Amino acid sequence: MSMVIAGFPGIGKSLLHKEFKKQYSDSDSSKFDKKHFPKNYIEHIKGLIGKKQMILVSSHIEVRNALVKEKIPFIYVIPSLDRKEEFLNNYKERGNTKEFIDNVNTNWERWLQISVLNNNYPVYVCTKGFLKDNLEGIVREYHKFYNAKTDKKIDKIINWQV
Repeated sequence: MSMVIAGFPGIGKSLLHKEFKKQYSDSDSSKFDKKHFPKNYIEHIKGLIGKKQMILVSSHIEVRNALVKEKIPFIYVIPSLDRKEEFLNNYKERGNTKEFIDNVNTNWERWLQISVLNNNYPVYVCTKGFLKDNLEGIVREYHKFYNAKTDKKIDKIINWQV
């Protein structure tokens, strides 16, 4: 079974995917036609379920709402509130637009505070590091929330025994 991770911008989805291309999918929402978004994006995610161990997806609220509506289990991974400057600097270094950086800067607290109030899916807060550094805790929280058995293949990748 696949595990879907909705990751806040800059949390390390693309970096994790680069390390585990065969097992993980990084579904960049910016490559999808916005006229049919998020339906086309959700259909893409559904097509990856069972084919990849982890599917890394956008954290847009409309994507998260669509995942809930489609009953696709996922976990939302976010940075802690105190990491704002670190993330804004990372966005600059990776070449994000000024508009993107300003949007995140303006909405940082609101987006993250709303995220932790949610009850429809688990939220994992990275107080330090990124996805790769927190995988064990993320998977544990996912399985605890969905009361699911741990997938041995996912455990193997988390323990870096690939």
